[in-house]
Amino acid sequence: MTPPGERPRVLVVGAGAAGQAAAWELERAGVGVSVFESERRAGGRLRRERLDGLEFEPWPAFTPSAAPQLTALRDEWPGEPGVVGHELESFALSGRRGMRRRSLHTRASVHPFFLRWARLARAQSIAGWLGSEPDPAHPSRHARLDDRSVREHCALYLGRNAHDELFAPLLALLFGVRGAATTRQLPLMWMDAAANLRLRWWERLGEAPGELSRAIGVHTGRAVRALQPGGRGAWLDDGSLVDADAVVVAAGPRAVPGLAPDLTHVEREFFEGCETLSGLRVAVSAERGARPPERLCWSPDGGAGDLAGILDVTPTEAGPEPERRLLLLAVRPERVERLSERSDERIAEDLCAQARRLVPALGQAVREASVLRESGLPAFPVGHFRRVGLAEREASRRPERRVYFCGDYWVGPHVEAALASGRRAALKALDALGLASA
Repeated sequence: MTPPGERPRVLVVGAGAAGQAAAWELERAGVGVSVFESERRAGGRLRRERLDGLEFEPWPAFTPSAAPQLTALRDEWPGEPGVVGHELESFALSGRRGMRRRSLHTRASVHPFFLRWARLARAQSIAGWLGSEPDPAHPSRHARLDDRSVREHCALYLGRNAHDELFAPLLALLFGVRGAATTRQLPLMWMDAAANLRLRWWERLGEAPGELSRAIGVHTGRAVRALQPGGRGAWLDDGSLVDADAVVVAAGPRAVPGLAPDLTHVEREFFEGCETLSGLRVAVSAERGARPPERLCWSPDGGAGDLAGILDVTPTEAGPEPERRLLLLAVRPERVERLSERSDERIAEDLCAQARRLVPALGQAVREASVLRESGLPAFPVGHFRRVGLAEREASRRPERRVYFCGDYWVGPHVEAALASGRRAALKALDALGLASA
């Protein structure tokens, strides 16, 4: 327990987006915070890498358009990393008639035409009822919609074309999940009242974790081995004990059962059952002529083989005609495991060859390529948010245990969800300590 007159101390396990958001909220409330990150760098998937002299984010930050948590933290974070948001309004779709520009408006993908009005009316009624954003305070609030996959939802309400030409490619390209297996609740929470998808790309967000970790004093390269019962501290990998009044766990779901000794059966079943995926992309530096028609390009019919599509992440500050373009070639989620058995050189060669079907000028323009791998991506299968609700209700029955869990897997596969989850965990800890957030 904290001696009288001293600040309560909270231990944060993990310095990804969720962990840093929790730590920042606790710091603002005047709580002593200790953050431990097993990796040598903070930020999780929010990071910057370099290829051919250009810096980029291997997993660019795409969020729902209204991202209040990210907007607020961007304004508060130290260092002024220069984060800029860009509204996504269109994409390039490859088909029999070549590449064509398409709107992210759902109505553009609803077929046949004579059913468009009726189908859109049904979709809009659901979107208007659900709201356009996930509720960070109650991520399982709309769990009764967690009963069908995205593909099944499109078949019922919008038609198969909407799944094949909009939802499935978008989920695969931006978040590495499959429309046939992902709960429909996920994209429904990104829709406005007119049932249109509203997304934003955040540029240079990978610079922010470094600035924030220096401000809050993250201990990188220090792993937490196990928590004390009740959240009263933790043992580190070197055997030392860190005392605390509460613990926020921002580690991946599969790591939680090995850390927390006092999980209930329901909680342990939830964390051990959380489905995760592996991601695979190829970063390509190319000559200026290899410019895709849009920031997002994809081929919905499988004609591009293993390729889900292309993300043009060339910095906007470089102007419309920069000397080099930086492209990310995304692999279809169902092909990642099979491709992972090949060498990096073979993967890069095959993906570049397939990408030339979408951007022919890429054939003679590739300067350098690098394979990027990621593990632990949240999958959000059908029924996921129902299980989230069960885990949350189980945790609420243990008020004496001051251990609070957070991460993108609670709300959605993007940084806004991670930030909202981290902040919510911090507010729970503050409430248990009898404190109020600043």
